[in-house]
Amino acid sequence: MQLEQIQTIGIAGVGQMGTACAVAFRRAGYRVLLWGRNAEKLAAVPKEIEKMESWCDDHTDAPVATGGSVETISELGVMDTGADVILDCIIEVMEDKVDLLGRFSCAKSRDCLFLSATSALSITEMASKSGLSRHLVGAHFWNPPHLIPLVEMVQGEDTPQAFVDLACELMKQIGKVPVVCRDVPGFVGNRLLHAMWREALHMVEEGVCSAEDVDKITRLTFALRLPLLGPIENMDYVGLDQTQRLQSYMAPRLANQENASEVLQRKIDAGHLGVKSGRGFYDWEKRDIDEVIRRRDAQVVQQLKFLREIGEL
Repeated sequence: MQLEQIQTIGIAGVGQMGTACAVAFRRAGYRVLLWGRNAEKLAAVPKEIEKMESWCDDHTDAPVATGGSVETISELGVMDTGADVILDCIIEVMEDKVDLLGRFSCAKSRDCLFLSATSALSITEMASKSGLSRHLVGAHFWNPPHLIPLVEMVQGEDTPQAFVDLACELMKQIGKVPVVCRDVPGFVGNRLLHAMWREALHMVEEGVCSAEDVDKITRLTFALRLPLLGPIENMDYVGLDQTQRLQSYMAPRLANQENASEVLQRKIDAGHLGVKSGRGFYDWEKRDIDEVIRRRDAQVVQQLKFLREIGEL
């Protein structure tokens, strides 16, 4: 399949990721078939998309192509026979994804491109178990996917280079920055993120400081410079000899447990699951998550404008 032949994108899943990806493809001029198994969630999608589109119109200056559309569907067969690309955005459970991807026999016979938005699961395993070793490429969009520019493109062990190249070209068509990486658990971004989470939880558990102060220190220090000075660049700036001295001293003292943090388990046992239960490390009955997300998205747009102005994007 050639890039010019791609007209219709099938997206499976109507959660935050699937719905926002639908907006990204539609605004790039593609016809989107958006499938969900939950009738109530599917019925709510048009209003969510309208709200997201309106926000983008008011806050972003990215061009919007004509001719794009989003159609909600409840039958996978419509996507199987009508989509040129199929993007999996369902729950992060390997068995569920394998079952879903294995149901597109017509799309497979048409040699369609398959993408999975998984943030950590093995593309090689997923492709092998679903019979899509020649067709499946990982496309890890970062939330919010209609705003965050980078997409991690994951090549499975049996994925032909031509399909990876096609997937990357498609990402560029919707204004994304594709970066190809090996198929390792968590890929690149989430390995970095979870390493930070492990150390953050370890420090909270050890009483080094509060959860609130971990977040405050992160937001008001290195997070401010990360958009222009990544971790490897910062090592060069500090000096690799100095970096080695610091690592030699600190590495033995950093968290190194192989299992999830005990403080997480204690929170879960208490029913404190985060925003969805009203309490986690923070009391979300007293904090407005919608306002937090609005501020996050506004900051992302502002940062993107700055990065474009200086030629980073």
